[in-house]
Amino acid sequence: MKLVSWTLAGGLAENGDAVIAWLEANEPVVVCLRETRVPDGDFPLVPLWELGYYTKLHAPEGAPGLAILSIEPPRGVARGADGSTMSGHVAGVCILNAAPRTPISAIAAHRDAFVAPHDQLLVVGAEEAPELEAVGVTAFANARLAPKCVTVEPADVPAGEALCLTLEGLPPPRIPDLDITS
Repeated sequence: MKLVSWTLAGGLAENGDAVIAWLEANEPVVVCLRETRVPDGDFPLVPLWELGYYTKLHAPEGAPGLAILSIEPPRGVARGADGSTMSGHVAGVCILNAAPRTPISAIAAHRDAFVAPHDQLLVVGAEEAPELEAVGVTAFANARLAPKCVTVEPADVPAGEALCLTLEGLPPPRIPDLDITS
């Protein structure tokens, strides 16, 4: 499963068209966006839907904005109260999207509140791997540290910094039929 972890530079208001074009050309299964800087009501949902992505958003007032895009509808989506974390289940793994500079304590609190103990958890965007291991996170991925349970390579994106993660040994995503005409 190809997952992209992407911290946007300038947010979607400045880079929305470039983000859409990149997604269309590269076709990742899951995309975790951070620093979207767009209120939920202004998020470009229609172009993403037309590309086949289900989109879950989390941008409370004053927060930088998070999103999980997936070709399979994310299940069990949970949003942290302060806007720094959100999670959802896709293709047999629980993906926790953390805003840059989110304290490990907030990641652990989100995990404890919303993630079942038996879930395989992948935290994207987190910056402090040893501390994540100390709170029992089984996998992580970020731009500075090599992840566990995944292979990783830089993604050439038009704005910001991103990694392309390939998760091995997961079931294929369940892609429902999309009918965007009704």
